Amino acid sequence: MLGLRLIEGITPHRLDELLAAGRRGPGRAAAIDRHVGEGLLQRDDGSLRLTRRGLLLADIVLADLL
Repeated sequence: MLGLRLIEGITPHRLDELLAAGRRGPGRAAAIDRHVGEGLLQRDDGSLRLTRRGLLLADIVLADLL
């Protein structure tokens, strides 16, 4: 999830791996959907990245995803 701190975000393949790993996958998926709805994350061609507003609140977003 730390790849979200990069401007390009994380690739669809890496996102799928993270959502499939461990028991937190479903919770992470719900948190991602919530943050997309709040305008903190966006999906571009399957990649996931922080929006401008999300960059300002990156610590909060990442805490929900870890």
